[in-house]
This record gives sequence, structure tokens and C-alpha cells, in this order.
Amino acid sequence: MSCAATMHGHAAAAAAAATAWAAQTQQLCLPHVRLPLLCRQFVKRIHSFMASISDIPALVQRLRGSSRAAQLQAARSLAHLAFTEDEQEVAAAIIAVDGLPPLLQLLRSGSAAVQEEAARALNNSKVTLCTAPTAVVDAAQASGLDAAAIHLLLSGDSHPMGITAAVAIVAAMVQSSLSGHHSGAAGCAQLPDLLAAGVVHDMVALLSSAELLVQVAGLVPIAAVAAAPDGAAALLEAGSVDLLVLALSHDSIAVQRSACYALHNMAKHSTENSRIIAASGAATPMLALLSRCIIGADCNASSSSGGSGSSGSSKTYTSMAKFAVETLVKLCGASSAACSEGAAGGIPLLERAARLPDRELQATAAAMLQCYMQQVGGQARPAASWAVLCFA
Repeated sequence: MSCAATMHGHAAAAAAAATAWAAQTQQLCLPHVRLPLLCRQFVKRIHSFMASISDIPALVQRLRGSSRAAQLQAARSLAHLAFTEDEQEVAAAIIAVDGLPPLLQLLRSGSAAVQEEAARALNNSKVTLCTAPTAVVDAAQASGLDAAAIHLLLSGDSHPMGITAAVAIVAAMVQSSLSGHHSGAAGCAQLPDLLAAGVVHDMVALLSSAELLVQVAGLVPIAAVAAAPDGAAALLEAGSVDLLVLALSHDSIAVQRSACYALHNMAKHSTENSRIIAASGAATPMLALLSRCIIGADCNASSSSGGSGSSGSSKTYTSMAKFAVETLVKLCGASSAACSEGAAGGIPLLERAARLPDRELQATAAAMLQCYMQQVGGQARPAASWAVLCFA
């Protein structure tokens, strides 16, 4: 018997036992004792965990109703389904019955409990990730979840689940805006709308959250926002650089990757951006990240050749190494101090990076190695000449 079937059987047995207990305690009529009420609430919660994927159309219909209790139970059932069943199947079923708009609607108009469960359903099923960014934007627009509403979710006293769900929507909006979709749609939350509403400042503030879940969620759209010149300027103005540099040394590889991509995207726009990043002392932690990427790429490549590893992981580390080296090139071109800082320990790392199986990375590492070697030999290029090479 499958794990899901076993859980369903246990839930059914628990519900039957709880129902019988409720009937018995109701007959006792004990004064001032809330056992019957508590037991009925327990039965409802158990039944909400007994839904199956075939029940999703009915659950979505309840989300569209006016009963807060029904909305809460439906959202909780969807969240539980996405947790215990295949999340892609659950997401596909929700999308098939147009369930994304009512879930997004509940994020901003439901009770606190309903908002939390709706956010949990969105996060557990990853339905916003399984949906095309343009469809997420359309659903958000239809539910009234515009840039101003997202700003309230991110800046208010929202549950961490609600914040992470809102951030996923921001990521879809940014991706849709940068790809040129919805360029003429009235009321569509494009990147300028998000900037004007202060959403970028909200996301930067999330990086200082005490909730790790919130910190990680905030980094993904920040990297996307940094790809646009206006977005990068807003991130710099919001004081994101020091927090992103700190994130390069985070325990989570996902956090390190997003922080590296964000700094890379900001640095590529101009020498001034690179100078600001260099002034924050980014060269040393970026080299430390490069070291971890080289070790990770080597270990996964060796394991993969032996049949026990993942070539995908090796490619992830190699991609991160490439972004790290490209960022170091920008920093060196903008700041001689950053070049000197990197040359102190970067030469052995770049020699190893130049041997990784990626031609673009090899060429960039070789150029960076030349810069560091010249710095050590006292024949370093002036920062201006490196800027011409880097930003040509």
C-alpha cells in the first residue's frame, strides 16, 4: 500500500473515532466544557486532509464562495494535497479549473487564517512556478493583486507563507515585464509599477528577516530585477549591496547562487555600479564562492563519471563559477583596490577555474588571471584600461 493510501486510511479512522467521541461527549452535557465544540473542529480538520486530486474542482468552487469557513477548509485541503501528493499533478489540476485567480484573491481579501492556507496551497503546489509568467500576471490582475496590493503584503504584518507567495508573484511579474509581454495591458504590474510602489525596497528589507524562508524567497526576484538597469539602480538605492555580499557566504547554495546572480546583473550595467559593489568588499567573498563552486564542480564531475553523481549539479556549480569570475572581472575593471584584494588569493583559484569544462569560463578566467598576475608583478593595467576591456 502506498504512503498516501496509508495516510488516507489513518485519517479516515481518526475521523470516525473523533465523530464517535463527539457524539458521546455531546450526550454527557457537561456544564462549561467545550469538548463537543473542540471535537467538531477536530473532525472538520481531519476531513480536510481526506481530499483527493479528483476533488480539486469542487475545492476551487468552494474558494469562490462567500463562506469563510468553506474557503478555509478548501484552501487547507489544497495545501495538504500539494504536500502529500505529486505537486505537479496538483498544480496542473488547479490550473485546469482556473484555480489560480481565487487563490490569489484570498491572499488579499480573506481572513488571516484563510490567507495563510491559500498561501500555503500556492507554495506547496508551486502553481505560480508551473504557470507561464504571463498567465500569473493575468490571474493577479484579475484578482486585483496589483503592485500596490503586493507592497501591502510585503511591508505589512503578513504571515511568512503569504510573503513567500507574494514574492513568487513578483518574480513572475518581473519575468513577464523583462520579456516584453503585457507591454500595453492596462493595469498590468510591470517593473516600473513595482518600482514605483516600493516593492523593490520591500524585497531588500526581506533579506534582513529573521525567517530564513523569507530571506531565501526574496533573493530570487531581486536577481531578476537587477537584470534591468532601472531595477539595478533601485536595488543600489535601497542598500541591497551589503546584504547581497553577506549572502555570498550563506550556508545555502541556493542563497549563494541568487546573491551571485544579483551582484553580477548589477555590475554588468556600468562601471559605477561595479565600483559601488567593489567598495563593499565583494571581491574576497566572491573568490570564496568561486572556490566552493570549483570544489563542487570537480566533486560532482568525478562522481558522475563513476556513475554515482549528478552532471546537473556539476553544471550548476560551473555556471555559478562563470558568473563569479565575470563579476570579478567587472570589479577589477572598476577598482584597482578590488584587483589587489583579489590577486592576494585569486591566482590559484583562477588557474583551477580555467581548467573547468566550459570554454566561456576558461576564456574569462584566463583574462582575469592575466590581470591578477600583472598586479602581483607590479605591472597591473590601470583600472580605466580594464574597464574598456570589461565593458566593451
